[in-house]
Amino acid sequence: MAGTPLVLAVGAVPGEVVALLAALLSSFGYVAARQGLSDASPEALVAVTAAVSVAVLVPYAVATGQTRLTPSMAGVFFLSGLLGTGLGRFLLSNAIDLVGAGIAHAVKSASPVVAVVFAVAFLGETLTTPLAIGIVLVVAGLIVLTRSSKEANESVDPRTAVLVSVVIVVWFGATPVIRKFGLSELGAPLVPALALNFAVGLAVGVAISLYRDAGQLRAVLSGDSRWYLLATGLCWTASISTYFLALSLADAVVVVPIFNSSPLFTVALGLLLFEGTESPTRATIAGAVVTVCGVVLITVG
Repeated sequence: MAGTPLVLAVGAVPGEVVALLAALLSSFGYVAARQGLSDASPEALVAVTAAVSVAVLVPYAVATGQTRLTPSMAGVFFLSGLLGTGLGRFLLSNAIDLVGAGIAHAVKSASPVVAVVFAVAFLGETLTTPLAIGIVLVVAGLIVLTRSSKEANESVDPRTAVLVSVVIVVWFGATPVIRKFGLSELGAPLVPALALNFAVGLAVGVAISLYRDAGQLRAVLSGDSRWYLLATGLCWTASISTYFLALSLADAVVVVPIFNSSPLFTVALGLLLFEGTESPTRATIAGAVVTVCGVVLITVG
């Protein structure tokens, strides 16, 4: 993506600012998703948001001549789209509907823990003191968040919330490893890789929707939720693209912690926009702060 007009246009903007924008866009997406799920299924959310991403990225890839992937690159990002954008978004959509956007988003932000574990176990990297402290903080933050989930949704058993949190952390911690391998080890160009990733996610979303209820996609297109889902797709597409753009402008040790601060924006937006509906408690806020602090230590440690 380096050298494209988009990068050249923002080249003078510090990467830290771009990363902060990515975090904010991601948070707007999660809040919009929470509203869209009020009368739309998680499958519809996956299908519509992935369709928005494909509609944005495919024309951009064609216009800039970035359309070629080797078979190995295509295989990696097919798997990435299947696990991350497709099944991963379906999982996250259900989590948002179950425990609320603030909790689901904060728990997802702890996913770098899995990357650290993989690095230590399989790559021989050293577990430094900051990394160890960060892991402890993340675990503590998750405990606070999952214990407070019953206050956010009284129908959810705390053990269910814990299970949802663990699955999200592991799932979204493993998926970036696949993407990192494709981008760094195989040298895949970013735009076509993202386009394929979202195209597979779109196929997964449509397939699940048709399997569960063939009429739900038609219902979404004619209902009020379509505007929230459209906003979610635009925000998430812009967030992911901006996040990788930030990585091209600044060191990852700076960009990644800033991007993972997005749960704080989600909690703040929930308080400002959806008082009485999406109302984070003090425990939720404390858990989000502790979780983000842990992620920062893990990333820079």
